[in-house]
Amino acid sequence: MNPRSYLSPPRRQAGLTLVELLTALVVGMLLMTGVVQIFLSSKQTVQMNDSLARLQENARYAVQVMARDIRMAGSTGCKERVTGLSTSYDVHFSSGSFDPTVGIEGWEANNTGSGSYSIIEHAAVSDASTSGWTTSGGRTMDSGTNSVANSDVLRVWRVYGNPGVVTTVDTANDYVITGSTLDLDDGDLVLLSDCAFVDIFQACITGSTYTFGTAGNCANDGQPPRIREGGHLYGFEGVLYYIGKRADSATNPPSLFRRVTDNSGTAGVAQELVEGVESIQVYYGEDTDGDADANRFVTASNVTDWASVVSVRLNLLLQSLNADLVDGSIPVTFNGTTVNATDGRLRYPFSATVTLRNRVR
Repeated sequence: MNPRSYLSPPRRQAGLTLVELLTALVVGMLLMTGVVQIFLSSKQTVQMNDSLARLQENARYAVQVMARDIRMAGSTGCKERVTGLSTSYDVHFSSGSFDPTVGIEGWEANNTGSGSYSIIEHAAVSDASTSGWTTSGGRTMDSGTNSVANSDVLRVWRVYGNPGVVTTVDTANDYVITGSTLDLDDGDLVLLSDCAFVDIFQACITGSTYTFGTAGNCANDGQPPRIREGGHLYGFEGVLYYIGKRADSATNPPSLFRRVTDNSGTAGVAQELVEGVESIQVYYGEDTDGDADANRFVTASNVTDWASVVSVRLNLLLQSLNADLVDGSIPVTFNGTTVNATDGRLRYPFSATVTLRNRVR
């Protein structure tokens, strides 16, 4: 071995040229741009899928809540369909909007019949009891029902809770006694039924004794109960459904609201149920030949007889809370027409038909 080889200087490492460095930077930038684009696209896809899943979940829940009440509309606790029961009602109560004999009723928003609908961004709310909503039969809506203009209003009258069996009827002193104490408060509205007669009144309650307005602040019209022993007693209420906005602010997202009758017989405080419900369009299935099947579906303003309504078709339109999910104009088919949404929100239409159990065989 040549000893001089240990003394030779090491070979110097050759560096990158400027051209090579610039080329590497450009390639790196291109790769990073692709990675960022893939990330953003994946993020948007995840947001879209998440929003769609939320819309579907909210739609199912909204329909589930409304359908539960609609199925019970007009129920008197009887297994068989009771015809002509409206003539057998005795309502021991007085309120301009309190009309439980119809079982179900609605109000049609102007310009939202089948084949007609428009998307209103930041829609304002107004009192639906004053103007902009029509019905048949001259039904009265409770004031303060602040709804968006392009959505219908629906009210259901129903019993709730487990019934109590009436063991004693005292017509002289206007009271009935059940075999058990029910989950009701003094002053609540209750319904008595023996499938021949129905009494609706505001009860003064002492244990299992329900008195027709002889104590407290209960209404008293001096009319005794008409039902027989063996009848049933239920809690009773009216539930008003509509689309409103939190704090009645136009900039807040629309939501499904309800108002439940209080012990004055009028609709109580608004309760927000499901956020993101933009509109409800309701069609009522009327039985026009007495066979307990719907022969036609009409809007509230075209119902001939509310007692002949045997089913309800609900069309719901939901919108995402985020306004940056979609670009450009997105067509949406709803209420028999196709409209274009340009506010960047994802929308989801949902439909369901609900049968009134008390009015079918």
